[in-house]
Amino acid sequence: MGTLRCGVVRYKFIANNSAPSRRIQHTYGRCSNVTFWYGDLDVNNARKKQLSTSSASASLHKGRALTPNIWTIELNCSAERIEKGRLKMADTKVYILDGGTLVIDGFHAFWNRGPGGELRFPAYSVLVDHNDGLYIFDTGYDYDHVQKVLPFEKPLQTEEQTIPGQLAKLNLKPSDINYVINSHYHFDHCGGNKHLTTACTICHEKELEVCACPQPFEMLGYSDLTFSSEVAQDRAEKLKTALDPELDIFTPQFETVAGDQEMAKGLWLFETPGHTAGHYSMMVELKNRKPMLFTADACYSQKSMELMCISSFHLDPIASVESLKKLKDLAEKHDAELFYSHDPDTFPEYVKAPGFYS
Repeated sequence: MGTLRCGVVRYKFIANNSAPSRRIQHTYGRCSNVTFWYGDLDVNNARKKQLSTSSASASLHKGRALTPNIWTIELNCSAERIEKGRLKMADTKVYILDGGTLVIDGFHAFWNRGPGGELRFPAYSVLVDHNDGLYIFDTGYDYDHVQKVLPFEKPLQTEEQTIPGQLAKLNLKPSDINYVINSHYHFDHCGGNKHLTTACTICHEKELEVCACPQPFEMLGYSDLTFSSEVAQDRAEKLKTALDPELDIFTPQFETVAGDQEMAKGLWLFETPGHTAGHYSMMVELKNRKPMLFTADACYSQKSMELMCISSFHLDPIASVESLKKLKDLAEKHDAELFYSHDPDTFPEYVKAPGFYS
């Protein structure tokens, strides 16, 4: 059957006594019930290292999943053992990865309302350590790109605030990440994608469509195309311009989605269009606290929510306001705490990596 390479292993528990099936997915090397290790692993050898108990049988086969490097192990065991927690997986953890700061004018942050003047705001990413794998929601901005294309946004970012720098604080490497979810493809939310070349990239189907040919007033927002050489090539062809050699880096495997989706148990994506055509916000349910609802750029700040005031960077202002209302309703429905994308007032209170929420 070939070689099992770096990827994700899905554990599908099938109860012998006709109880409902329990399906748990987990990164290889992170489960106590099946032994895997980094690097290449021969599938036949994997069968020999199935379980720490002789009371279950197992089979390994390639499954239908987001990436080709995902395999399924079916463990036939009793529902009683599952319910007793003997096959319990780790609780979900959420890490906030500090990505530095940028500057915009207050009238852009609070459209037609202000006050004006320089407003320095944070940019960050979210790492979700889930039984299904390691997810990153947004990847911040690339310092060199902003200095070259948008120097008026005055980026402040240390090496520690890059995606590799933040992951290193958790003893992780970019290659450890299984999935990248981009709320949208503005430069300050996808600048770190280029480091995550082995991850499956998930985005809204409409968002991927518009990147190659955005509206004229969206060009600066969609100015960083290092997340996909293919998208960069498409734009160069449509605009009849030469492809920047620096953009010929990589094209990830994309998984496009639409509508509100539960991507993994307790990890939700909610459509919040307006800021862009295919914008997503993310909610993560946790064991020991309220759900965390990350607005991304559907809502810059707590003040934006209180005033129902959108930013000036938008495709559709009416849809943007409707998305503000949707986020407010979702927070009330799920008793969730809102985490805003660019709020200089609330961001200092967030627990930053290596600290986490669980």
